[in-house]
Amino acid sequence: MKNKITEYILSLSEREQKILMFFSIFIFVFIFFLFYYLMSTSIEEKKSEIKEKQRMMIKISSMKREFKIAKLRKKSLESKVKNNKTNINSYISGIKDSVGVEINTLKELKSKKIGNIKKEKIELSLRRVELPKLMTFLYALENRSRFVFIESLSIKKRYDRKNYNATIVVATLKQENENE
Repeated sequence: MKNKITEYILSLSEREQKILMFFSIFIFVFIFFLFYYLMSTSIEEKKSEIKEKQRMMIKISSMKREFKIAKLRKKSLESKVKNNKTNINSYISGIKDSVGVEINTLKELKSKKIGNIKKEKIELSLRRVELPKLMTFLYALENRSRFVFIESLSIKKRYDRKNYNATIVVATLKQENENE
């Protein structure tokens, strides 16, 4: 077969042989540059994939640190909630006495359970309260160390334009007892 190809090429005229040679060179050069182009684009794609994966690794490691910190915070929070012995009624009563605010109604709401943690809630209403006293009372109610927080608040100005009526839902988080 090689001999037949060689004979065929030799049987061509000199001009045809030159054209065939240039065409062959052109094909080889074209294939070489095509191979080079495909390899370079493939290498660039791999480099960009590596850079993206490196960015993801950095992001994952930072997220891992954040997750560990969040996990520690969660354990700390669970520990504090477990040790929370705050009686919300007496807590509100103590604040009421220290601020000098009169509570009109005090109603215990149904506890809400979230896993093994329960949220105790009390709704209280204040009538004819001056704004500075109301603000002092509200600031005193919020106590993060005892997990006491204001869940909802409604303040309305009275008809006398001096005092306010307020309805407040105060809540605390506690560990649910096994005997309940």
